[in-house]
Amino acid sequence: MSGWLILAAILTSLSGLVYLAWTDPKRRRTHDLPKIARRPFVWPARIATFGPGVYLTIIGHWSGLAIWAGAVTTLGWIMAAITPETYANLRDDLHTKRASGWAKAQQMSKAALSLSAKYIPGRVLAWRIDLPRLVKAPTGTLQPADDIEALKARISALEARLHRLEDRQASDVADFEARDRIVVSVGENQTDKPLNAAE
Repeated sequence: MSGWLILAAILTSLSGLVYLAWTDPKRRRTHDLPKIARRPFVWPARIATFGPGVYLTIIGHWSGLAIWAGAVTTLGWIMAAITPETYANLRDDLHTKRASGWAKAQQMSKAALSLSAKYIPGRVLAWRIDLPRLVKAPTGTLQPADDIEALKARISALEARLHRLEDRQASDVADFEARDRIVVSVGENQTDKPLNAAE
């Protein structure tokens, strides 16, 4: 029981230390982090940092108090030893690992999709069992067969309309050519008559 109590005390103090270090204006300025307008949980973080030590002192758990004090001071020194250069290197390494991990995940997903597109459809079709519909389709909704029949009827109507337009165009061209032949033949048969009888 005392081991779990000491571990809980260390973790509670560590959470308070992390919050205080993360929201410290000077540390954020030196680490090129954006400024925080207000720090609403400063006092709860301070209580969380030093409260477990007070509690261990009150209950007289002296060995736990010594372990807690050593762990908290060590963690505090480790956090204080993280210089801006170290933080920048850690942040760059984290971004690089995250980017490389994301790239690997994308490559793996593309490979899985290509394999599934290559192998799975045939097997799924081979293993597929036609099951009866458990839910009846609501009335008034079009089924795929009805959609296909409606599209076929629409295509037939459009084809008939196209044939009518082609026939009309052909008849118009034939009429125009006949009128053109008549005009040409009439022009050739006309003779030049004198303007007056005396001439």
